[in-house]
Amino acid sequence: MRRFLPLWVRLMLRIVDVKDHVDFDSPEPVWNCFNVGISLPETLQALKKPVIKQVLWHPASSRHSQLVVLTETDILLYDIVFSLTLPMLTLPLRQFSQLQGKTVLSITFGSSVNFAGSITLYLSTENGSIYAIYPFTYKSSAISTTKSQLANFVSDWHSCLQSYEERLPPAAAFSSYRAIFNRHSAFMDKIEAILRSPICAEATKSQVLSFNYGQDDSLLEFFGPLANTGPGARLISTDANDDVSVLASIHRDSSGNVIISHLSQIIPLVISITEPSRLLTEPLKPVRQPKQPKDTQYSRPTRGFGFVVDLDDEDEQEDEDFEIQMRAYMEELGYYKERQKINAFVLSNFNKLTVLATDATDLAYARGTVPTFSKFLKSKFLVALGPKTPRLTLPAEELSLLKAECDSPLPSARSLDPTQFESLELVHRITSDLVRKVGALTKFLLALQTKLEIQFEELRHQTNELLSVKNKAAVKDNYNQNYDRIQKLFNRQEELIEREKTMRSKIVERFEKVKAGLKLPLSQAERDWFKELNSITKTVAYGDGKTPSMTLRLEKLRAEVLNLVEKKNEPSEDKLNDMLSSLLLDSSLSRMAYTLLQEGEVLAHSKDTIDHCLEKLQKSLPA
Repeated sequence: MRRFLPLWVRLMLRIVDVKDHVDFDSPEPVWNCFNVGISLPETLQALKKPVIKQVLWHPASSRHSQLVVLTETDILLYDIVFSLTLPMLTLPLRQFSQLQGKTVLSITFGSSVNFAGSITLYLSTENGSIYAIYPFTYKSSAISTTKSQLANFVSDWHSCLQSYEERLPPAAAFSSYRAIFNRHSAFMDKIEAILRSPICAEATKSQVLSFNYGQDDSLLEFFGPLANTGPGARLISTDANDDVSVLASIHRDSSGNVIISHLSQIIPLVISITEPSRLLTEPLKPVRQPKQPKDTQYSRPTRGFGFVVDLDDEDEQEDEDFEIQMRAYMEELGYYKERQKINAFVLSNFNKLTVLATDATDLAYARGTVPTFSKFLKSKFLVALGPKTPRLTLPAEELSLLKAECDSPLPSARSLDPTQFESLELVHRITSDLVRKVGALTKFLLALQTKLEIQFEELRHQTNELLSVKNKAAVKDNYNQNYDRIQKLFNRQEELIEREKTMRSKIVERFEKVKAGLKLPLSQAERDWFKELNSITKTVAYGDGKTPSMTLRLEKLRAEVLNLVEKKNEPSEDKLNDMLSSLLLDSSLSRMAYTLLQEGEVLAHSKDTIDHCLEKLQKSLPA
């Protein structure tokens, strides 16, 4: 769908067919291109058309025909091959509890060159929070990707699952933690089954495959917030890496600087993950009960006088019970600490967006004279605000992230005294400042590398486009000649079709004349039987004064079916009546066909009976 361009304003959306080859030599001043409009459903809360905020093509659609529309209240997924009025998927934003009281500003897909990113729709709100809907497809939707991307998707999940299972102790107390990914594993089993199918096994790594993994409507899940950037952030997708999804968030800070945050979905999203916090219960520490003073008792001996004793057996039993409880508590406490580590690992690694780098650009303003810009000669570009405005905007310094927040302490390090505590404190401050600057420099280098890769890919894409335009311009001279040849071929084909129809009608006419001229030795009963069959056939094929022909009935039924298809989704009472009439007509046609079949059998049986009677009659007559 690269040649189809979606154009929208607040309340209207149209798809324009952008031709690959535009005739610039045409005398017409206006290019009347083909365009078609998409009708949006009315919102349930307010009886007015929803305002359109953003429109995207779905990168994972096998037919490249799915269009994602963001409105004030809903996210709509259209498949323009099937319908321009009814969306295949409607997601009201109010159904997600995380978005209550928030406004969605922009949407984007993760990446078109990564399978996980192509089925993940990211959303940004006015407060800078980023959410995701995954997998963003509708039921029975056909997905397209390459074999290598699908294999990488499965391999990434197995690596994540293996890294998680390696952290689980083999004790039976952690069996519930092994089951938190069961539903996602079932989803991955479907993907692996597709990868092991014969069609996929015979395909090359770069071959584009189309498949349907049988998604359930309950499989679609809302995640977030995955990350937080700045207020009013807008999201864009960058196809900079085949292995992970990379996207960028752009916003302005309070000082007016443009902040670009590069984010990556390093670990794919996991659906229906059980919250680890639900499996975490801190054990209760046993408390020793204070000893109560015991009453003395009289013990009668076998001989002699009795004596008074204290019974220590109960105290010893209580001590043994407390020791057992403490050992069980220490064991549960060890399991609890291990569960805390596992929970921290899951919460910090799964269903998160990683911020790769952040770039801030300071903007300086000056009046539009050549001497004024002599000190800005190192800048790479200048942007004019208007044809009559002398004011220009340009980046003042590329390394704005590396500005020192305070004076460098290095000059004071020359007079260090190793015996003084202040010297150690100064060394620590210098080291911390160095680590901070190295981290900032590393972050800037990562952002710079990502920018260079993106710009290189854009330049390569532009080069390919220019080469394709050059090749198309080279064959432009033969366009008119080829067009004339095609028109001649079309005319010749129409003449051949007319000749074929004429010859066929002549052959049928001659055959009917020959058949009518033949006199077959038929009996009167057979003649009557053929006449009756011909009458029935004529009634079915052409009809009579009371009953229309079968062709007219079928045409009427076809017209009614087309009329039903063109009407709206919710059938009115008239539609239901038309549908009922069509069903009754279909039932009548079925009964007529069944009646004709039975009458044919009865006629055949009657013919056999008459033939048998004639044979008996001939035998009974004298020779």
